[in-house]
Amino acid sequence: TTEIVCITEAHSGTAKSKVIVKVGGKGAARHTGAKPEDTMFYYVDVWSSRFTWGGEDPPEEGDLVVVPEGMTLLLDVTTPVLKVLLIEGGEVVFDETDLELNAENILITNGGLLQVGTEDEPFQHKGIITMHGHPRSTELPVYGAKTLATRNGSLELHGIPTPVTWTHLSQTAEAGDTTLHLVKPVNWNVGDHIVIATTGDRHSQRENEELVISAISSDGMTLTLTEALEYDHISVSSTYTASDVTASRRKRSSEEDSITVEYQAEVGLLTHNVVFRGSNNEQWADVIDACEDGFDTGEFTAQTCFQGRFGEELGSDQFGGQIMFHSPVMDEKDAMGHLSYVELNYVGQAFRLGRYAIHWHILGDMEGAYVRGCSIHKSFNRAVNVHNTHNVTVEDVVFYDIMGGAMFTEDGIERDNKFYRNLGVFVKSSTSLLNDDITPANFWVTNPDNIYINNTAVGGTHFGFWYRMHEHPDGPSFDEDIWPRSAKFGTFENNEVHSQGWFGIWIFQEYAPTADETPNGDPEPAKYYGLKAWNNEKGAEWVNCAAIQWHNFVLANNEKAGFEAKRVIGGDLAWGDAMLKDTWVVARDDNINFSSALKRRRRSSQNTPCTKLGVILPFDHYLTISGVKFVNFDQSSCAALGVTSIDGVCGDRCGGFEYRFDNIKRNNAPNMAKWRWDHEALLVDTDGSLTGIPNGKVVVTNPALPDACVSSDEFSLPGSFPASICPASVNFVRFAFKDPTPSSLLYKDAFFQNSWGTLKSAYLAKRITHKPGWMVLLPEGVEHKMWFKNSTHLTNISYTGGFSQFD
Repeated sequence: TTEIVCITEAHSGTAKSKVIVKVGGKGAARHTGAKPEDTMFYYVDVWSSRFTWGGEDPPEEGDLVVVPEGMTLLLDVTTPVLKVLLIEGGEVVFDETDLELNAENILITNGGLLQVGTEDEPFQHKGIITMHGHPRSTELPVYGAKTLATRNGSLELHGIPTPVTWTHLSQTAEAGDTTLHLVKPVNWNVGDHIVIATTGDRHSQRENEELVISAISSDGMTLTLTEALEYDHISVSSTYTASDVTASRRKRSSEEDSITVEYQAEVGLLTHNVVFRGSNNEQWADVIDACEDGFDTGEFTAQTCFQGRFGEELGSDQFGGQIMFHSPVMDEKDAMGHLSYVELNYVGQAFRLGRYAIHWHILGDMEGAYVRGCSIHKSFNRAVNVHNTHNVTVEDVVFYDIMGGAMFTEDGIERDNKFYRNLGVFVKSSTSLLNDDITPANFWVTNPDNIYINNTAVGGTHFGFWYRMHEHPDGPSFDEDIWPRSAKFGTFENNEVHSQGWFGIWIFQEYAPTADETPNGDPEPAKYYGLKAWNNEKGAEWVNCAAIQWHNFVLANNEKAGFEAKRVIGGDLAWGDAMLKDTWVVARDDNINFSSALKRRRRSSQNTPCTKLGVILPFDHYLTISGVKFVNFDQSSCAALGVTSIDGVCGDRCGGFEYRFDNIKRNNAPNMAKWRWDHEALLVDTDGSLTGIPNGKVVVTNPALPDACVSSDEFSLPGSFPASICPASVNFVRFAFKDPTPSSLLYKDAFFQNSWGTLKSAYLAKRITHKPGWMVLLPEGVEHKMWFKNSTHLTNISYTGGFSQFD
C-alpha cells in the first residue's frame, strides 16, 4: 500500500480540489473511476476554531448558526444548545470522534448536507444529535419544533453496521434467568440495550422486557444480562400432522401432511453508536407506579388506568424529537435521506398530526431513500410515516414502545414502498390523534400496492397488519380518479404476528381488487402468502372483501378465531376468487397455550383454552376453503367451523349462504362445526374430503330435510344446533323475501311444508338481504307449501324476494 500525505499552505474558506499525482519523469495520475470524490482534497472549516467564525468564539447557547453554500464545516466538538442550525447550501460533517450536536431546530435547505458517517465509511465513534424543546416551543412553519428537517438537501446518518439487528431465542428463557441463547450470532456490545418480546397471551403487553447486556460469548450466540428476566419467553417447535380422515370411506388412501413450526421470542437491538434523540425534560420524570388493573384489550372495555397501565413507567412530556423530509417540489428527490444503523429515542410528539419519529412528507417518487438497520424506541407518535411518497425502503428496523400506528402509509396514494425484515414490539394505543392511532397497527396500510416481506409484529395492544383502504385517497392527496379499494395488490409474504391484543391481520373496511383498478373492473385476486399468527385474539379477519386469497397461513392458539370473513362482496365473483388455501388452523397447542408462564404451558391438555372457532364463514356466497388443515379441535368450547355475526347489522339468525370445501385434512378434530340456528349455512364438499361424500352437503338439521340426509355428530357440537350430511343428489336453494302484502303478515313466522316435513322462518328486522324479512334454506327440486302463522285464510299474497345458488 502506498500512502501519500498532502501538506498545504493556508487557504481562505472551504473548497474541494481534485487530486493529481505527478510522478517525476513519468507523467501525472488522477482518479477516473465511478467515485472520483474518493480522491478529492477538502479544505474545511473547523467548528472549534475561532478562524471559522471571523476571529470570534464559536457559537454559544441560543445562537442561530447559518452554514452557507460553499462552506464545509467539520463538527469536532460538542455544541451548546443552538436556537437554529440552518444548513443553507453548505455542509456540516461530524468529525470522527465522540461528540454531540445540540439544537432546538435544524433545517437543511438550498442543497445542504448534514453528515454523520457515510454508507461506505460509517461513523465509528459516538455521534449524537439531540433536539431540544417543549410543547410550547416556537414552531418553524411546516416543520414544527424540535425538528431536524430536510427541505432541499440531504441527511446522511450512518452508524456501525449491525448485520443482525434482531433474532430469536434458541432456548426458552424462564423468569429469573440472566442468560439468553440466540439463533443467530450478533456483533452487539456490552452495555447495549435490547428488547425481548413477550410470547404470552393477547393481554401480555407488560411482558415485553427491556434489558442491558453485561457479557457476550465469543461466538456471539449467548448474552448475559445485568438483571434477571421477570417473565418467561419461550423458544419451542411444534410438529403438526393432518390427513384426510374421510378417505377410507371413499376407499382411497390419504397422504399425511406435516409441518414443523417454530415459536420463539424475538430479541432486538436498541442501541447504536449514532443517535438521534429528543431531550427529556427532567421535571416530568417522576416514577409512575404500575396500575393494578392494567390495560384491557377488549373491544368495548372501559379502561380504568391511564398511566402505568402497562407496568411501572417514567413520566414525560411526550414531546420528542422528529426527523422530517419535505420539499415544495414532488418527484425531484430534493429532500433526500439515508439512515442506517441509527438509534432514535425519545421521538415523536404526542397528539400532533405530522410530528412523527421519521416523516416522509408529500415527496412523490423517492427511489433510493431508506431507513436501514435502525432502532426506534420510546416514540410518542408513530415510527416511520410515509405520506404521499413512493419507493422508500424500510428494512431491518427494530421499533419498540411506539404510540399510535408505527409503520404508517398515510393517505392511500402511497405505492411501491418496501418493508423488509422489520421487528415491531409493543405498539400501543394512543389516547388521542386519529382513531387509527387509538386502535393502532404495527403496519398500517392504506394502499395495497406496497411490499411487506419477513416482518414481525408482537406484543402490541391491537393489530399486527391493518389494511384500511378508502374509496379515494385522503387529505391533500385526494384524487377521484384513484381507487385504493380497487388497487392492484403488492406483496405480502412470510410475516408473523403474535401476542397482539386484537388481530394478526385485518382488512377493514373494504378491498375489492380489479384488473383495471376501478370499481367496475374485473376481479383480480389479491394473494397474501405466509402469515404465522399465534396467541392473538384472532389470527386473520377481513370485513368487506371480494377477490382476496390467503395462502399458506399458520393460525395457532388464537383466542376467538383463526380466520374470519365478514362479507364477500362484488357481483362479478366466481368460485375460487375468494379463498383460504393451504392453511393450518390449530385450536390448541400446549407448547404455546395462551398463557405466558411455563407453569400454564405445562398444564394438562384437558380443558385448556382453545380457539373458539377455527374458520368463521361470511354472510355471502363464493368463499372457498381449500387445502386447510384443522388440528386439535377437541374441547367442548371450540369447533373448526362457524358463521360470522356483525354487530349492528345481523347476529345469530342470518346466513344461509353456500361455502365450498376441498382437500380438507384434520387431526384430533372431532368438533367440526358449531351452529346457532336451523338455516345458518350450506357446506358443499366438492371432493369428499370434508364429509366422505363428493359433492355432499352439510346443513343444520330441520324437519323438512330429505330422508337421504343423515345426522352427523362430528358437525354437531354439543350445545349447538345439530347438523346433517346430505348426498350429492340433494341440493339446496337460499330463499329470502320481504315487503309482503297484506301488511298484516309483517312480524309473523313463515312456514314451508314439503313431503318430509315443515320448517319455520322467523321475521327479523336485521337480515343480510331482504330486510326486514325472512330467509330459509329449501331443498331444491321439490314442491313447498308456504303460509304464515295465524294467516291460513289468506289466498292472495305478494312479496319481494330472491333465490340464490340454483344448480
